[in-house]
Amino acid sequence: MESKARQQHLVSIIIPSFNRWPYICDAIDSVIGQTYQNLECIVVDDASTDGSPEKIENKYRHNPKISIKNLITNSGQSRARNHGVQTAKGKLVCFLDSDDILPISSIEDRVSVFSETPEFNGISFGENQVSDKPNTRSLKKERLEELTLDEYLNDRGWLHTNAFMMPTAEFKKLGGFNEKLRQREDIEFFIRSLCHLQARYCGTTVSTMRAVDKHRARHDYEKIIAQGYGFYHALSCNTTLHDKASPKVLNSTLRRSLDSYLNALYKTKKYKEYRNEITSLVVNRTISPSRKQVKRYLVSLIKTQ
Repeated sequence: MESKARQQHLVSIIIPSFNRWPYICDAIDSVIGQTYQNLECIVVDDASTDGSPEKIENKYRHNPKISIKNLITNSGQSRARNHGVQTAKGKLVCFLDSDDILPISSIEDRVSVFSETPEFNGISFGENQVSDKPNTRSLKKERLEELTLDEYLNDRGWLHTNAFMMPTAEFKKLGGFNEKLRQREDIEFFIRSLCHLQARYCGTTVSTMRAVDKHRARHDYEKIIAQGYGFYHALSCNTTLHDKASPKVLNSTLRRSLDSYLNALYKTKKYKEYRNEITSLVVNRTISPSRKQVKRYLVSLIKTQ
């Protein structure tokens, strides 16, 4: 039996969902089956059209730890996650995507960071394992070792929405996920969080991301284009980030965000827009174009003739 200290914190697990029946059942069942049982699971349905809210309600209606909150209009994962936190009762909060699962000791492993270091009030995190890929991280961390802001900017694989936990009050103090962003909102949140909070590694794999949807966010070019410079501006306007990150690492991060937008324009054959954006960024001395971007610029001229 677990000690009282290890069960003292109520943990709220928020699962945002949109048309994810029946995969979401595996996610919920992985929460129910945790070794750590002082928890609540809040499913926030983002205006699904597949009848999943009613199906979930019917399947789990006898489990008091499971509750469902319904959004009237589809507003994106950030809004769903933030809404879930607003109704959460737990001292600690974490998240799980609706088609992924938690290993059996996921919650216990992350809570242990807080239990063993009572003064700690930051982010507890573990590994996120992609089910169809091996863990290829070359740099390992020791249990309870800190993750720095620069480390995360250099390798954003260290933190994943399924694999972190933090005090609910700190999440609210940070303002939650940026609801204006529909892409890379998790990265922006982690960067903002690490500007103010410590993050410590719990030492284990705490989530499994399944290959239910083969479409990766980084390849969702239309969504990247629709967001435009939103992610870049969010980082550019974060004065604390500019104070705490090393200039070289920060500049590389900002450049990658611009490159991603330009790449999406080119990949979707929006050649005129691609050339206009490249020209504007160069004229304003925001970037110096890479050889690849110059080549694409010239190729785009030929393809639009």
